[in-house]
Amino acid sequence: MGSRKGFIGTLNYIARESAKAQRRAEQSQRRYEADARRNQRDAERNAKQLQKEQKQRYLESRLDEVNDLNEDINNRLDELRLIIKNTLLKDDTIDFESLKDQSSYTEFNPPYELIKNIKEPSIETYINSVAKPSFLSKIFKSLEIKYQKKIEEAKGKYTSDKNSYINFEKERKEKLALLKSEFETQKKIFNENQQKKNEQVDNLKLSLKNGEEDGVITYFSMVLERSEYPDGFPQDFDLEYNAKEGSILIEYFIPEPSIVPNIQEFSYNKSKDIIVEKNRNKLEIKSLYENVVSSLALRTIHEVVESDQFMVIKNITFEGLVSTINKSTGNEENVKIISVTVTRDQFLTINLEKVDPFVCVQSLGAKMSADVISMKAIK
Repeated sequence: MGSRKGFIGTLNYIARESAKAQRRAEQSQRRYEADARRNQRDAERNAKQLQKEQKQRYLESRLDEVNDLNEDINNRLDELRLIIKNTLLKDDTIDFESLKDQSSYTEFNPPYELIKNIKEPSIETYINSVAKPSFLSKIFKSLEIKYQKKIEEAKGKYTSDKNSYINFEKERKEKLALLKSEFETQKKIFNENQQKKNEQVDNLKLSLKNGEEDGVITYFSMVLERSEYPDGFPQDFDLEYNAKEGSILIEYFIPEPSIVPNIQEFSYNKSKDIIVEKNRNKLEIKSLYENVVSSLALRTIHEVVESDQFMVIKNITFEGLVSTINKSTGNEENVKIISVTVTRDQFLTINLEKVDPFVCVQSLGAKMSADVISMKAIK
């Protein structure tokens, strides 16, 4: 009976241990499944977060793109509004001395091997290099004879080296003299060209001072060429000068109306993922372009008047031209869209820093196209 109880106890123990093992296995499986679900949720959250961050970064990049586009528009508008102000920041007068070549020709600098000092061979050096015989040479004649032989060899070596030195020095001096001659020739050419160029500057100054046509047109062409404008401005012009009347005619090419941005601003439509353009009002475009045309006229006249250091110009006529295609003929033609004439004294009374360019040219009696946007020629 006791053995049966012992057997049953063993079975119970085995069953309990098996149940414990089963529970542990099930618990481990549940923990594994829970960890897997947790990892899955974490992965999904991370993916959503990454997707959200990517969307945010994309949104930011699109907004940056819009900001850049709007900044370009504003920068262009600032450039157009500052046409007059930018020329008032500097003196347009050309200093004739600054046109001269004041440089010096380079110093003569031959190769080192042609100017290095090589000592001339000395007979004493060669003789002294032979060791003197001892007192035994007085006893043994062979020693004296051997010594004298070495002396003769030293003299022979001296003679050979002296001849080599003479030949080397002759060749060196000939090469140096040739280089010096070539240098002096080039220096002379440089100085002559420099003097010629500087004389041309002096002649230009004198020609301008005397009110000569060539000097006047050359000088004021240089003035207008030096003027810096934003991209898109042709800066092409022709000048005519009447010396008798002291009048200058400036035919100046003006950029087309497209110089004014026709887009007022850009915005981003998030739902459609597109950049939207807002067109500028046509009246605003017309006003801005009229301001550009007027500013160009006033700036050009100002640069001529300010740079006229000998006051040879009494009257200035500015004619603004636009190069366009005649839609009826298909041919290119130059259309005059503004013309203004003003005396030097009259222009000097104007404070350009504070004027409204369009109002200013109107007060000067300017003729302007009735439809500048269509580039209709003035009558």
